[in-house]
Formats: sequence, C-alpha cells, structure tokens
Amino acid sequence: MDVARIKLLRNKRLVVVKQMRRDIAVLLQSGQDATARIRTEVNRSDYDNVIGALPYLKVNRKAT
Repeated sequence: MDVARIKLLRNKRLVVVKQMRRDIAVLLQSGQDATARIRTEVNRSDYDNVIGALPYLKVNRKAT
C-alpha cells in the first residue's frame, strides 16, 4: 500500500511541476522575469526537499 501511495504522490507532483513550468514560461513571455525567477527558486527548493527524502523512503521500504 505504501508503494501505491508513493506512486500516486509522485504522479501528482509531476502534474504540478508541468503546470508550474507552463506558468513560468508564460511569465517569461510576458516580461515578468522577477516573478518567474521567484517561482523557479520555490520549485527548486521543493524538488531538493523531495530528492533529499528519497533515500529515507527507500530504506524504510526495505525494512518493511
């Protein structure tokens, strides 16, 4: 059940990331570089947090 939940959350995250990329592209096209830069940095910090948690998820999954 944990694996299914992780897959669901991963897929949901991928959809959110795709939408954010589109939003950032629109901001850049409309000349709102500062706002696009802020959103990019927020996405990057979120991504770093997720990547940082992956080893712990793998260890816990093997333990069960």
